[in-house]
Amino acid sequence: MTVHRVVAGLLVRDGRVLLGHRSPRRRWYPGVWDVVGGHVEPGEDERTALLRELREEIGVEATEVDDEPVLRASDGEVALTVHVVRAWRGEPRNLQPAEHDELRWVGPAEVHDLELAHPSYAGLVERVAGSAARPDRPQPARSRTGRSSAASSAGCERKGECPDGRRSTSPARDDMAS
Repeated sequence: MTVHRVVAGLLVRDGRVLLGHRSPRRRWYPGVWDVVGGHVEPGEDERTALLRELREEIGVEATEVDDEPVLRASDGEVALTVHVVRAWRGEPRNLQPAEHDELRWVGPAEVHDLELAHPSYAGLVERVAGSAARPDRPQPARSRTGRSSAASSAGCERKGECPDGRRSTSPARDDMAS
């Protein structure tokens, strides 16, 4: 079985993160809020794929990305990696309206009102946006875009049990990441 590798970026600004609302016409996970990213192409590493996907989907050049992923989730068919993006050039805009019908900056207070593509996203938004809003908190190690990321493991698997007991339904398949 082929594992589809997907990478996504969680852009953070002013205590909020950028999410994309998946078009209701999407085959997989239509009409839910998701992180921005996409498939890792053959011969491409995760960092290169992340930078490409952010350019293609929202028109930004990521300049500061945390070294360690904030989430790794896999179900045997799809392996999702999410990195926090703390700085970029350009203003995010929806360049792929067939994939997203809306982009929105979301903070910890409103994330629980959204239907999310993965149950761990609410906790990610709280943790990442919350720490970004409090400069006295230590920030994780980060790099300029040229360095590769180290592997880490977090999150829960699609159709499995999450640590908090909820059922997981991670984005999957051909159009899974925004």
